[in-house]
Amino acid sequence: MKTGLLLVYSYFKEHPRTYTRVVIVAVIIGILELVGISSLVPAVGILLGEEISGLPAPVIKLVQGVSPTVIIGTYLVLVVVQLLMGILNETIFLNDMVKWSKKLTRDFLGNILAVEFKQSAKLNPGEAETMIVRNLSYSTSIRHAVANLLSDSILCLFYIMIVLFISYYAIFLLVPLAVIMLLMQSVTLRMRVRYTKIAKQKNLEVAQHISEFFSDLRGLLLGKKKIFLDRAEQLVLKAFKSLTRNAQVDAVMHQSYQPLLFLISLSTVFIWKTIFNIPNATILLILYAFYRAAPKINTTISKFSEIVVKSPADIKLDIMRWEQLIPAPRPGFLPKDASVVFKGVELRYNDSKNLLQDVNFEVKLGELVCIVGKSGTGKSTILDVICGFCNPHKGLVRLGQVGYDELDWRQWRKNLALLRPESVVVSGTWIENVAFLEDNPDLVKVERLLNDVGLLEHVKEYSGGINAEISARGGNLSAGQRQRLLMARMLYRDPELLILDEPTSNLDTATEIFIHDLLFSLKRKKTIIVVSHRDSVKQHADRIYEVNMDGGVTVIK
Repeated sequence: MKTGLLLVYSYFKEHPRTYTRVVIVAVIIGILELVGISSLVPAVGILLGEEISGLPAPVIKLVQGVSPTVIIGTYLVLVVVQLLMGILNETIFLNDMVKWSKKLTRDFLGNILAVEFKQSAKLNPGEAETMIVRNLSYSTSIRHAVANLLSDSILCLFYIMIVLFISYYAIFLLVPLAVIMLLMQSVTLRMRVRYTKIAKQKNLEVAQHISEFFSDLRGLLLGKKKIFLDRAEQLVLKAFKSLTRNAQVDAVMHQSYQPLLFLISLSTVFIWKTIFNIPNATILLILYAFYRAAPKINTTISKFSEIVVKSPADIKLDIMRWEQLIPAPRPGFLPKDASVVFKGVELRYNDSKNLLQDVNFEVKLGELVCIVGKSGTGKSTILDVICGFCNPHKGLVRLGQVGYDELDWRQWRKNLALLRPESVVVSGTWIENVAFLEDNPDLVKVERLLNDVGLLEHVKEYSGGINAEISARGGNLSAGQRQRLLMARMLYRDPELLILDEPTSNLDTATEIFIHDLLFSLKRKKTIIVVSHRDSVKQHADRIYEVNMDGGVTVIK
């Protein structure tokens, strides 16, 4: 109970202004209900021909000279006013939730991008997407539940005041209901928390499984699809079984509520009539107020349970987890140029055993340097060090004539462009793909680069030209067209250093020749590092480094 209250308070502190407005509106509605229902008691008594008693004299005197029809009509007007206030308050709150969702999404993704690469690289396939789609939904529903909890709790207090104001004998109705509901919720709460945690993990496994296989759709289509489908089906089944358990628990609570309410009401009315001889008008108003209060009591308890159950899946926890991994900002020096020097460098991959030892490597301004070596020897790791994605464990690394630990990485990365096998064309226009993640794209420059890579004529065939849409992952382009587009993207930022990892693998001969010719035309204008085994690249290279299986690097040209 204490933990749940602290959770509610923590969410209140997130947006105190919004939740305070919810509380104020609930108080106003509660006051209107208090005034309205208390005024109904004499009116109903007059209509039933019973003596008015049990109310303060000023209230009885106020309504005795007023027609019961007028009183009831006025109360109905108050009900409509309450309804409109509730709808307006809910609409404003939902608009606030849209803003919160945007902020939570930005904070989550921003924190992932702010941590060191080795941390963000640990994300499982589909993990970030699952967090956004599923956990964000949980997060918004939790905050909505907090608003409902605050509102309904206040209204519950007012309804309790109302029924006790009408007759203190109403305690025989309220106490049993509250006790039974609390007992039922406490029994089911642990079950729901457990099943929610299981569902969270299983959902992540489903997303990871599907994401992994769909990243290689050709391989999936060539393999036995039934095995993939069977495994996906099993994972989904496990996830939904956990969710179903929660749904079953909720169904039991929901189905039990109305019969329970009826039995408590029936037994209490029997006690009132046989033991206390309470007038019928008073009983009718108590039951009316009680049936207004009972759903609020049920909602208050269920919303409290929902907050406790869903809080472990709140994306806020993931935001905080990533935030703790963000390195402290430190001053750095601006790079002087795009040169690279490694001296006696030791490198590891994912903090495992040494991958490369005593690496000596140099790239001077305007050079084209080629790196060769068998798969798994560490060629891409060298590129990751140059980009700041992997830290050297030993030795000297100078980038732009500045030491690795003293470099202003934000400025350094502005000087370079990277093309790797996992580089992708994204859904969006040709402009958005060439001027990738750039503000105010230069349309003239985009067209010029598309022409340089031999795509402009193809682009003009589209309705809308460079404003035409490209499908996700460049699905409506050939492999060669995608690679040419990625080359245009590399050159858009006019970088001093170009880094390419197997830029022409799996391409047709014509496209390979075109890309190599384009690359060679940039020699002396740009500093270029290429991982490639193509003879044409080796012939044009100023220097060739071979990465050996024993972890060393040798110069072969």
